[in-house]
Amino acid sequence: MSNKFNAGSEASYAELPFPVNYLYWKRGDAKLSHLKETDPAAYFGGWAASVKGKDGDMPTLPLFRVTRTSEDGSATYERFATNVLNFLPIAYRMRYEQRTKSLNSEGREEEKVTAVSREYVSGVTVGYQPHKQIFGIVYDADLKVNAYAVLKLNKWSSYLSFSKAEKAWMKVKVTDDKALIRRYGSTGVINKNGVLVPNFEEFGQGRSTPIEAIGLDEPYVIDITPELDQIWEQAQEWAKCERWNAAGTVNVETVETNQPIDELPDFMHD
Repeated sequence: MSNKFNAGSEASYAELPFPVNYLYWKRGDAKLSHLKETDPAAYFGGWAASVKGKDGDMPTLPLFRVTRTSEDGSATYERFATNVLNFLPIAYRMRYEQRTKSLNSEGREEEKVTAVSREYVSGVTVGYQPHKQIFGIVYDADLKVNAYAVLKLNKWSSYLSFSKAEKAWMKVKVTDDKALIRRYGSTGVINKNGVLVPNFEEFGQGRSTPIEAIGLDEPYVIDITPELDQIWEQAQEWAKCERWNAAGTVNVETVETNQPIDELPDFMHD
């Protein structure tokens, strides 16, 4: 988005020139075994995106469309969700944020960003949270339907486990004219009783479901077409957005999570 023609107002954030939805990671829940087949992401842990936003319908994703119930049983809401995501990463941006949290009048959690750092510095940026955004293409299970999306990793546990999975995928070598569709998610583990259950790991004072690299031995490989190269070019202004990448104290900005408070993990659980 060009900021050349304006009246001297503060530069806006560069936007992606594509309709995108936003996917978040949520830990599994062993109490939801009855949803193992119909909503595996709720049971095993997985990715979820809003169906409706405050301005109307969000872009459709080629994932399960599920109805979930709030923890107190007072409301239902729809999500696009999957426990394993087929994803072609195209561009990303990364920063560390100092945040405060509150609920707005609609019961949605908001995070106010008060300072930004481009690097994490021990002893200096303690209390900052990571925020990595990865723009790419989401594919259905058959790789026949796709849509644009942004993965938002803004919790330490999901950010670190995703980074580990990402490094595993980077070891899978392809030629320069090919690209890997990566599979990120969780398919559970077999417990001592031989039952398939959600995977958890200790993180801080609680537990989280790690994001894993799925199917490393059978990677999906596609051709890098001129269209994909063009999409990469078009995403660079967003990735290099001067305002988003600025460091230091910032004017307080509110970033809505796009998730109802009932679905959000607390500080101990991603």
